[in-house]
Amino acid sequence: MSEKNYKSRDKWKVVINGLEFSAFQNLVYDLLKALGFSEIEQRGGGADGGRDLEACFVYRRPNGDEFKAKCWIQCKKQASGVAFSQIYEYITRASNQRAYEYYILSNYDTTPDCKDELEKGKS
Repeated sequence: MSEKNYKSRDKWKVVINGLEFSAFQNLVYDLLKALGFSEIEQRGGGADGGRDLEACFVYRRPNGDEFKAKCWIQCKKQASGVAFSQIYEYITRASNQRAYEYYILSNYDTTPDCKDELEKGKS
């Protein structure tokens, strides 16, 4: 059996950070598709003119019924962590428009204040 040569996490960071925003968004699109999301559509103007992608994910309930969850995906390709102030408005909008799930996909992690605020929202 041949040994596969996988990139390290740091090497992947270099590759992803080198992408243009549109290529990053296309990568997110492809990842969503590979994960089983459907009805993936580009929304808003990108480059933070609003939500970037909308998709559906179908869950099968124990009784066999299917539940189609509308999901909003915000693509954040930037030079530093994602602050809560950058996403608060979109979280509120997603909630008001009954998006079942809201995802942030970024080349950087969320900032400590963002982590704290998101934790508060879970309770």
